[in-house]
Amino acid sequence: MVNIVVSNPTQHPLPILVVEDSPQWQQAFSILLQQHPEKFTLIGIAANTQTAKQLAQNTPHSITNIIVLLDWELPAGETGLTVYNALKPIGLKTENVILVSGTDTQQLPPLPFKQIPKTKAGQQLIPTLLARWEQHHCSFHADTAEQATA
Repeated sequence: MVNIVVSNPTQHPLPILVVEDSPQWQQAFSILLQQHPEKFTLIGIAANTQTAKQLAQNTPHSITNIIVLLDWELPAGETGLTVYNALKPIGLKTENVILVSGTDTQQLPPLPFKQIPKTKAGQQLIPTLLARWEQHHCSFHADTAEQATA
């Protein structure tokens, strides 16, 4: 009988895709994510649906693991829902979408994903992402342990 002991397993950072058209907010999200490089990796910033889809499809990360930070109002009449509807068929999980918008939540339609007002992004975004990282990390290790005992 061989016992395999894994100590300090590698913790992979969560891939983050930012869909935001404002250069100031793009920079702010980049700076926030850089505070935890061991937990988050920025795979790209898109200002529209087409670029978001290209980035999601061309990353080495599985789309099912990507967290999307999504703005609501985008150029050319696109909305966050436009981006979500384009990424969902290629594997984006609803629970991996976080709407970070300046649009008043009362002006938004009912949405199936978490919403953080931009005015509270500095206080709420990192704790929300850290909780997602923790969930991902725990489920990854539960899956790994399950496979090891099979």
